[in-house]
Amino acid sequence: MTTSPAHSPSKGKARDTTHWRSGWWDFYPLLERPKRPIEWSHSSVIFTAHPTLPFLSARHFSSSKQFAIPSPAPVMTSPSSYDPPTVISVSPADDWLFAYFPGKTNDGAGCLWKRGSQVDTWTIKEWWSFPRSGGVVAASWLGSPREWEARSSGTFTRLPLCGPRTPVSNPTLVLITQDHQVNICYFRDYIPTLKMIKSPINVPQRVLENKNPVPDESFHPLSGLRMCTDAAIGLAYSDETILIATRSRRVPTPSLPTAPDSSFNSMNFDVPVDVSQQETVPDWEMWGEECTIELTEIQLRFDYVSNIMGLFVNPQSSLYQPRPGLSDLLFISNPPSPPPLDPVKSSSLHEKGSIYLVASFLDFSEFNSTPKSELVVYSISRQPTGGREGARLEASRIFSPGILSFVVPFLGDTSKAMLYAGVLDTSGTLFKGKTKLKEVSIGTVKVLNVPTLSDDENWEYSAIKSSVETAGEELPIRAVLSPNSILLATLSSSLWPVQTAVQMLPKPHTAGFTVVTPPLSFAIAKAILNRRTPADIIHLLALPGVADKEVADVLYHALLLLDQENNGLPYYFTSDVLGIAVEIYKSKANRTTDDTEKELMTARWETAFDVCSMIACGMVLGACNEGDRYDLDAVWQLIGICSWATGFLERLMKECVLYRDMTELEDVKDAGKKLDSPILLHLVHPFALQNLFIVVRHVKQFRAFVGSLPAGGESARIARDILVDFVDQSGINFISLDACLEEMFKKAVDIDPNECRKALVACQPVPAMYTSLGFAVQKLSEGTILNKAVLFLKPEDFVDGLGRLSLDEPKNEKDHDVITKGTRVKRVTERICLRCGGKSNVNTDIKPTTPGSTRWRTWEKVWNSRCICGGLWSSATVQ
Repeated sequence: MTTSPAHSPSKGKARDTTHWRSGWWDFYPLLERPKRPIEWSHSSVIFTAHPTLPFLSARHFSSSKQFAIPSPAPVMTSPSSYDPPTVISVSPADDWLFAYFPGKTNDGAGCLWKRGSQVDTWTIKEWWSFPRSGGVVAASWLGSPREWEARSSGTFTRLPLCGPRTPVSNPTLVLITQDHQVNICYFRDYIPTLKMIKSPINVPQRVLENKNPVPDESFHPLSGLRMCTDAAIGLAYSDETILIATRSRRVPTPSLPTAPDSSFNSMNFDVPVDVSQQETVPDWEMWGEECTIELTEIQLRFDYVSNIMGLFVNPQSSLYQPRPGLSDLLFISNPPSPPPLDPVKSSSLHEKGSIYLVASFLDFSEFNSTPKSELVVYSISRQPTGGREGARLEASRIFSPGILSFVVPFLGDTSKAMLYAGVLDTSGTLFKGKTKLKEVSIGTVKVLNVPTLSDDENWEYSAIKSSVETAGEELPIRAVLSPNSILLATLSSSLWPVQTAVQMLPKPHTAGFTVVTPPLSFAIAKAILNRRTPADIIHLLALPGVADKEVADVLYHALLLLDQENNGLPYYFTSDVLGIAVEIYKSKANRTTDDTEKELMTARWETAFDVCSMIACGMVLGACNEGDRYDLDAVWQLIGICSWATGFLERLMKECVLYRDMTELEDVKDAGKKLDSPILLHLVHPFALQNLFIVVRHVKQFRAFVGSLPAGGESARIARDILVDFVDQSGINFISLDACLEEMFKKAVDIDPNECRKALVACQPVPAMYTSLGFAVQKLSEGTILNKAVLFLKPEDFVDGLGRLSLDEPKNEKDHDVITKGTRVKRVTERICLRCGGKSNVNTDIKPTTPGSTRWRTWEKVWNSRCICGGLWSSATVQ
């Protein structure tokens, strides 16, 4: 970063403290090969390579959880023999990870990891070697699940399958190597070993499983060695074809060292030299980047009769592209137009999606100025007979005075093909008025139409931010979209340390339009339908500048959209939205410095979490119940569930008693000032009240069942005494409470569904519920339901002095297992939820033959991959 070459820091001149300017050398890392990898998985983990060592680093966004991925055996044994990984790829289902480690003077190593139940648990499944001249350049996965996308009408539809089907293999990985080979790596169903099909991509042929391909015999030592430096793998919607585009560089063939001739004296000038016998040495113009982009069409097929897979390779016509300095190469796929609601009238049910090839170039021919950048796009169409017509140049665009840094496919709209283009400025100011900025804009992200490459008028520009200290020097050279295409992660050109930054993406123009449904509502609904983590969306909603009303409005419209896709099952997606509310309000509570707001946000997320807990408790109590009996093999676990439920009911009933005087019917408006307490949502929202009622009925029945058991061994007697003690001494008459909640639920279902949605996403009652809530609080506070003296005064409250001291620390919620609600036994390893922060040490790997309740273990396995709030698991260190 310099203001001019005359006072560049490298030349020892003083640095301009008011402006920044980039030199041509700051953009040169865009052409360096191999590229530095960055990947953002669907579980919101950002993977990068260590700058100098052969290790993978991972960081969960937006928590501070960082972890390392175990390296394969040869890399761990001799790390000095390998360079940092140059290719990192995560499968669409987020359960497989691939990375390639180039060897320095030895063969490279590729490794395949399988993810466990936690985002930071990756186990090496397989590793294999690659020759030095055949390192991996590009990777892509087949068999992606069909995606949900929003229609213009506000409903959702599933996109067709992208790429070929993989009926008997999972995962299926496509690799392109430097020696122009395609590698199909896969695990066959019920076969634990990795299988692989290899074939040259520049020779037409068919390669069957377990067969060797026909070698490429076009190599000649005098013509040099062709090495693939850039590759792109393209998959089209409703199309079984795999497209591969490659750009190569021709280099001299490495000469092998030979033993010197002892009879030859280099100082003897009398030795005759036969010039006619010398081999012709090619011109230096032969070496370097080639002027073409090669296309290859691949078909992966499975023969159900012979039970083998086959690979069909068909090279296509090359694209003449004399522009030097290829900086990026990628395919952009767009699905076909969604069929109408009436399938009979559809004429596009079998329509194939469009696919485009995009290439960006940087010209460094003039080293006294910044490079020239250009973007070109080709359309690839299919002939009626099924073959490819090849590629046709559609448009090209020169960026000036800015410089194109990265190109990323646009995944937020299926009506037309678009892309994100990151254009960097070459200079700027460090001040705004007289105030020096902490971060400055060094460029913009634009939305371009494909194939015209024109700016899309429906989208704004977004700024690419950089700190003042590195503005213009450490430029973003790679970019990747977040799981829900809401944010952009960029990787800078800095070698040490690895610097990643999260940038905002352009927003749609709203001037002159009435926005009925916020765009983030569509993003949340789509994330839930596609079963992706909404961490990137939550990050935006949890920012301090986002008002609580705006958060509630976004969640309300998201729930409204999801209720249209529930297939007639009420509250099918309610728990998913509650889990998102837990994370948003918890994040806001942690970030705010206002005590009043912190208390409110804490009460909100705890209320949403308690509803999720009630759902889980009702599930296991129902699973272990048969009529009036319960599974005795799980009696201690069920006691823990009932103990937590009783403790929650005590808190809820205390809240009702405290607000009793504010619920007089003649002054409902004033009473509403206190009836907005978040915990009271359990008494008036149909979904929350229904789950509360289910748990209360189970606690009542379980208490009666255990109390009626005959006297048995000491363990059974202790279990009975503990359950009877904390239920009967809670101050709550569960028989009367059960009947009261049943009556309240019948009235709650009559509340306006839209008001219920607003209350649910706000995690507190809304004014439309105050009348019903006032009646509920009054009914619970009177009669025989509560024994207020026992409810508020516990025996331990009367113990004073040294009698209250204990050898153990007092128990609290942090000591309880977030799943079982029992006391958490601290082990060497345990799991922590990245959403609610709850911990659990439930062992889901117990064998079926292990003694214990099968029903309880089955319920525990439901939470193997996610917490009861929907959050992902991570390993936790026991303190």
